[in-house]
Amino acid sequence: MARKVKIQGNMAAMLSYLGQLYQSPADALKEYVSNALDAWREGMDIGLDLGACEVTFRITPSRIVIEHNAPGMDEKEFEQMLQRVADSIKKGKDIAQIGQLGIGIWGFMQVGRKCTFFSKKAPALPTLRVTLKEGRDDADFEKANRKDSLPEPGMKIIISELKAKPTKVRGPLAVDRLAKKWGELYDSFLRSGDLVLTIEAHGSSRAVAPPDLGLPRLAEGCSDWHLSHEPGKKFTTCFYFDGTGKGTVSVRHAGVDVIDDLGERAQTESYWEETIYSSGFVRGFIEADFLKPLPSRTGFEANDDWLALLIELEMIGRVLSEEVDAIRTEEDQRRQQQIHREAIELARDILEDEDFMDLELLGGLARRRRQATQRQSRPAGEKTGERSQKPGDEQSPSGSRINVMEDDFEDGAGRHSEFISGIVRINRLQPDYRLAMKGTETDRLAYLVMLIGKETIGFNDRTGLSGEALERLISYIYKLQRNRVFSATGKGFRGGGRRVRA
Repeated sequence: MARKVKIQGNMAAMLSYLGQLYQSPADALKEYVSNALDAWREGMDIGLDLGACEVTFRITPSRIVIEHNAPGMDEKEFEQMLQRVADSIKKGKDIAQIGQLGIGIWGFMQVGRKCTFFSKKAPALPTLRVTLKEGRDDADFEKANRKDSLPEPGMKIIISELKAKPTKVRGPLAVDRLAKKWGELYDSFLRSGDLVLTIEAHGSSRAVAPPDLGLPRLAEGCSDWHLSHEPGKKFTTCFYFDGTGKGTVSVRHAGVDVIDDLGERAQTESYWEETIYSSGFVRGFIEADFLKPLPSRTGFEANDDWLALLIELEMIGRVLSEEVDAIRTEEDQRRQQQIHREAIELARDILEDEDFMDLELLGGLARRRRQATQRQSRPAGEKTGERSQKPGDEQSPSGSRINVMEDDFEDGAGRHSEFISGIVRINRLQPDYRLAMKGTETDRLAYLVMLIGKETIGFNDRTGLSGEALERLISYIYKLQRNRVFSATGKGFRGGGRRVRA
């Protein structure tokens, strides 16, 4: 018959390991903000008039002090918490809670070896003083002296015997770094005004603010939603258009991210084959407190509520897709106009070179004012050989006014471009155009500048015979590129005498 052996260990060492599970000191210290918010929510739920949850960090070279106005714990609650490590007493409560593992209180070991808690549960109760130390598996309980007693319910936490200087300008607890990280993490609480988070260091005070994205809002009509089969289970959304294509959508519970990137998770776990949430053009979050986070808070239990939420998000995704497409189309048009202006300016700069000074420029390429030179007059009656105008050509002292247009040519993919009525038309059906558009923005700009140059040279050809030759030359250049003849390092030809087939 098998016998059972009780697993035992060094509790002090295990507590030290638990306190250092967090990725960084900022992640460890934010646990005290989360605990304050949980206590604040619980107090508000029972009808206490607490106002906003106010949390203040004071960082000095010798210690870190954290104060908040959420109700503290009494002696019994503190004892229960210390006797249920990794088995949080919050699990049995009905309201949504951020903390679930019961290890956040030990996060101080990331930065210090000693932590003293001054806790006041209610106005009529005394202030409790509890001291924890690294390397010990017990806690000191006592009543705070008059000097350390809190005037109002709340908590004061002092982390001392620090392991490193916390006031380094570029250190892990630098004010800018903390403000940015916590501003993102507690975005919804900060925006709603439920949380006022302040960091004091170097003699100054900094209010933590939600990130100022400055991005267009999306699907604002879907900001308050509910499950179709159970209207009592509501969730909120907040989406923005991210033109960088690097945006992510998180899923939050009790105001804190549980799933950092819904799009990545959806593709990995095959929720949807393709989703706007993984496009990178949507940034934001979904707040769903009715979901049940996994103990590790890396995801949610795949229960009926989670599956029902995915169905609702698929419907909201259709709205997002329409709005994203509209914004992208508008931005593409705006960027296209900008590239056209840059191409005209760059073409003018090139054509101002001495090699091209004999060319008559198109109007938009008018040369910058130079020192006047005396021009030789022509004898009376001499033919000038000037090219005749086409109907609609608007003349300026330096030629026809120029614009750039990308268009589909009526006669197909044969020509790269043409100049008619003040417009350099670029043929979108041309294979070389498609090749350039697949490249970088610089490739696209270079292609447009080349065709403006081509049309400028053709404009100066009084015979009208150069157009075909220029077209063939451009085709020749792009056939070389397609055959990878030019070395990527810019060192000339590759392949020796290899025969190139177009």
